[in-house]
Amino acid sequence: MLKLNSLKIDLDKRRRLAVESSEFRRKASEETINWKRGTITEKISYPMYKSDEYEVILKKPGKESPEDYNRCTFKGGAKGNNTNDMTPTLLKNGEVHDNKFGFDNIFEMIHSIKDERALEVFGTILFRMAYMLEYNINNKNEVRLNISEEALILLENKCPKVKGIPIKIFIEMLEIISLNEDVKYHTLGYNENFKNGTGKRNNLLTYVRLVAVLLERESFFSFAGSFARPPVGISAISNLKVFEVFPDLTE
Repeated sequence: MLKLNSLKIDLDKRRRLAVESSEFRRKASEETINWKRGTITEKISYPMYKSDEYEVILKKPGKESPEDYNRCTFKGGAKGNNTNDMTPTLLKNGEVHDNKFGFDNIFEMIHSIKDERALEVFGTILFRMAYMLEYNINNKNEVRLNISEEALILLENKCPKVKGIPIKIFIEMLEIISLNEDVKYHTLGYNENFKNGTGKRNNLLTYVRLVAVLLERESFFSFAGSFARPPVGISAISNLKVFEVFPDLTE
C-alpha cells in the first residue's frame, strides 16, 4: 500500500495537536457566534461550501436557541437555551435534502463505505479535521475546510458517493456539524479555550472510532460501551489507538 504523504503527522507535531488546533477552533467558532440571528420561523442562511448542485449551509438560529427551550445544561448545572445553536443543512438544487444527518444517518452512511482503502483515508481525514489539520484561512479571513487533494482524489475514485451524496459533500457536512458542536459547548461553558475534546473533536473522533470498528481494528464492544459512560453520547478514539489503526498518519 502506498501511503499518502500529505496526511502524515510527525512525532513532534503529535505532542502539540491540542494546543496548536485551539486557535483555529476559536476563530471558526467566533465567526459563527458573531453572525446575525434570524428567528425560528425565518432563519438566516450562511453558505459554507458549494459544489455543482449541492450547497452546505448553516442556518441561524437552531432548535436549541429559543428562550423557552430549557434542555441545555450549562457547565455549572443550570438549565436553559443555547443562543448560538445553528442548523447544519444540505441543499440540493436549492431545496433542503431529505437526509437530516442525525447520528443514526451518519453512522449508516459511514457503514455503507465498503472499500477498505477508502475507509482508511476517510478516517484519517476526519482525525486530521478533529485537530484542524485539513483547514486554511481563505481570502475573507475565514477558517474553511481544505481537504488534501491527493486524499480527495483517492476517495472520489474509490467511493465517489455515500448513500447518493458526493463524498466531498458528506465530509463538508460532517465539518459544519462538528463546528456547531464546538460553538454549542463553548457557549455552555465546557470548552472555554478550545483545547479539550468537548465539542468538535469528540464528535469527529467518534466517527473515526466507528471507522476503526468497520476496519476490524477496534473492538465493537468497547466502542458501543463507551456511549453509556460519561460523557454520554460520544465514543472517541484515543490518539494512541488512532496511530495504530490509520497507516497514513505515520512515517
